[in-house]
Amino acid sequence: MNSRRLPIILMLAFASCDTQDICDEDSQSILVARFRTTVTWEITDTLVPGISVYGIREGKPDSLLYDSATVSKIELPLDPSHDQSRFVMSTEEKADTLILQHSSEAYLISYNCGFAARFVLEEFNHSGGMIVDIELINPSVDAEMETDEEHLWIYY
Repeated sequence: MNSRRLPIILMLAFASCDTQDICDEDSQSILVARFRTTVTWEITDTLVPGISVYGIREGKPDSLLYDSATVSKIELPLDPSHDQSRFVMSTEEKADTLILQHSSEAYLISYNCGFAARFVLEEFNHSGGMIVDIELINPSVDAEMETDEEHLWIYY
């Protein structure tokens, strides 16, 4: 056999043998909440300095999502095992707990990527002094949505 053909044949053999496809799709459904303020009757985006955010799940340890960060929005993973997701937000001055009631259903993204959860926000509440108000922008939280699509505006 010609020695020039051997590398080409080996390359073709390896290129045609793909044992596992890579999943390019994200299967996480993430809620995006933007912080807003009202100054002289005008609503504006705002930065929240030094915010820490913890996710609280029944039967599991709290998970630190943001640690003393300065952010204008936060991304929150919802709990597909329960119909409620809770998050504790705190700064040096104030703290609050965001409580989200939602329904969820699993759906198949693809054979390679598996399943994702689709959520519908049904109710939201807060307890504490940090959040002034919450406005629902989009009740649907889905892995197939754009990553910058907002679901809640949190007035701080």
